[in-house]
Amino acid sequence: MAIRYVAYNESGEKVSGLLATDSESAAEKILWKSNLTIISLQNIRPRPSRYELFPSLFKVKTKDLVSFVRELAFLLESGITLLPALKLLLARTANARLRDTINKIIQDLESGNTFSSCLAKHPGVFPPIFSKLVMVGEETGGLAAMLHKIESYLDRQEKLSTKVKRALTYPSMVFVAGIIGVVLLLVLALPKLSILFDELGAGMPASARILIATNGWMQNNGLYLLIAISAVILGGWRYFSTAEGRKRWDYLALRLPAVGKVLLSGNRASFTSAMSVLLSAGLPFVATINIVRTISTNRAFRDATTIVQSDVLMGLSLSEALAKHHVFSHIMIQMVSVAEHSGRLPTSMERQSQLFEEETDKAIASMTALIEPVAILIVGLLVGFVAVTMFSSIYSLVGQIQ
Repeated sequence: MAIRYVAYNESGEKVSGLLATDSESAAEKILWKSNLTIISLQNIRPRPSRYELFPSLFKVKTKDLVSFVRELAFLLESGITLLPALKLLLARTANARLRDTINKIIQDLESGNTFSSCLAKHPGVFPPIFSKLVMVGEETGGLAAMLHKIESYLDRQEKLSTKVKRALTYPSMVFVAGIIGVVLLLVLALPKLSILFDELGAGMPASARILIATNGWMQNNGLYLLIAISAVILGGWRYFSTAEGRKRWDYLALRLPAVGKVLLSGNRASFTSAMSVLLSAGLPFVATINIVRTISTNRAFRDATTIVQSDVLMGLSLSEALAKHHVFSHIMIQMVSVAEHSGRLPTSMERQSQLFEEETDKAIASMTALIEPVAILIVGLLVGFVAVTMFSSIYSLVGQIQ
């Protein structure tokens, strides 16, 4: 944030300018030290960048971050220092937003800032876990090794996310293809068949008359129907874009048949994986749970983790705090309890993340096995009903002509 000021100098001349500071009080102190008499101060908010205006269009994908981290670690291991390594990567980075971010990081590093503090300025590109682990790597002198650990973590999260997306893609494509097929039959084939019946003066079967009447109503009221559907979609999208709507959807999603189990297992895998990486890196437990809280994309998990953090600070053990929330499974609570007594919590979290990743794979397989036949059955019934109606109409017409 910048603050525009107007003031008088010691000679009584009016001067103005911009100060890069976070608050008006800080700006006042700077101006007083410069022996300036303040006339006015005005907050100047910077124009939002194209990345802020259209975040989905300029998103840095996880696979881009994985490539960046991997190559940076290899360059550091080969003996190249951080600043030249980043400059080499800058020329090789294809993603526009990541390239601009690396360029800003290079400028901040040349100004004397630490690498972790530079990364922390760009939470939209580098998640909080990234900058925290880099900070540990800087303090311990093992930045390259820590970057490999970050690479492994990001790669696992990317694979997990990809599995879930692929599981939902095929049923969606089946539904879309089925709806398109039905619409084409209704719009292109059925009206011509109706005209043929009218020209020959033949009677149509009841199912065909129902479809034709439905098709006629949709054509006559298509604009209103489109407006109504668009209004419902837009209203739903705007509501679920709000904090309250997003929260309701996240809580509801975990209770959906088949899909909810996948989301639960995936979030548990992400939770335990992040805990393992941060704790094994040597971060304090309070800092670890605070970072993990910000990582979760599901509000139910985020809210539960926030309460867990508060309970632990109040003196409860982690297992006791987790036991209060249904989003954390019984086996997780049991394993955490054992690990707390044995002092091997990072190792336990790593093992749990592997277990939950396997559980997620099984949940995805079960969901796919359930959704695919249901999707095919629904689409088959729709297309089949229209096709059978048309063929029965044709046979009826042939019979009447004979």
